[in-house]
Amino acid sequence: MNSINKIATILLLPLLISLTGCLEEKVETIINSDGSCVRTISMKLQSKTVPEKAFPLGSDGWSVEWKVSGDTSAPYEYIATKSFRTPEEFSNEYSSDTVSRAMRIDASIEKRFQWFYTYIDYNEEYLFKNPYGHVPVTDFLTSEEIEQFQRGENDEVLKKKVEAWIEKDRFEDIYMIFIENAERLNDPAISASLLRENKERFSYQLSKYDSTSKANNNIVDKTLSEDQVMLTIFTNVATEIFGKAITEKLRPAVLQIINSTDAKEKLIKFPDTWEYTTTMTGLLLESNGHTIQGNSVTWKFTPDQAKVASYVMQASSRVVNVWAFIVTAGLLLLLVLISLVSFVRRRRKVV
Repeated sequence: MNSINKIATILLLPLLISLTGCLEEKVETIINSDGSCVRTISMKLQSKTVPEKAFPLGSDGWSVEWKVSGDTSAPYEYIATKSFRTPEEFSNEYSSDTVSRAMRIDASIEKRFQWFYTYIDYNEEYLFKNPYGHVPVTDFLTSEEIEQFQRGENDEVLKKKVEAWIEKDRFEDIYMIFIENAERLNDPAISASLLRENKERFSYQLSKYDSTSKANNNIVDKTLSEDQVMLTIFTNVATEIFGKAITEKLRPAVLQIINSTDAKEKLIKFPDTWEYTTTMTGLLLESNGHTIQGNSVTWKFTPDQAKVASYVMQASSRVVNVWAFIVTAGLLLLLVLISLVSFVRRRRKVV
């Protein structure tokens, strides 16, 4: 891990209240020919506590049970199941929750009737509401690279670019608070222009605090709280650049940064991975899934894959309308009979 990633881990990411262990959330959906569906969500956990940002919350029609997983690292398995009678019920399940989490979900099932066949279209989209949002991802990745990253191509260069974008975006948010505080102070000794001129230098100094540096060994005391670590590092970097007098004036801004970052990171707590398996009714026609077995499609992705662009899962299938064939055959037979009767009557008249 390079210097900037180490300092990001020390400085910015500790405030991310991470989920215990490596949490994988599995979502299985069975779609019926009438548009109804059954969804089951499961995850293995170290205790009988569902992570705050996981879904569902075990209410509003979800049937919840706990099982012994047989996995010593995560001995409990949480399983929640809910049936949706109509496509509208399924879509509304996620449309109401647009505030409590940064990852919004749009889900839909649509039926297209075409007499002999009914086509079922499943679409689910993860949309990331970036609580920082100062730096476009396209400053770091091209559209082709975004597509490659979302497909799950194992490219370390792409991963590093995504990490660099996330850290740059966080830093811009943090440093903006410094500048806003300076503007409010209206103190010639610590002007906003002075802070802007030294932004890159400040970023560079942060990057020097890696795990092998003397400064890091002295500062990152395991007995300190995460907030104390962040406050200490920022204070030391600011002192190196601006001196003690200006740093003391920046202290309220540092405290604001801690609170702001803490609040924003709480919004973006996710499982480490999502695994979606959707079983379509009828004959599977097309899908953008990673794995296909029969009429079941599986997608597996990480939060970062949904951060760089909306992560879309799609599948379409075709159901045979047997009754339509029967009705059509009956109508054809009736037409044949009518034609025969008409023909016979005309022959009789001729005779």
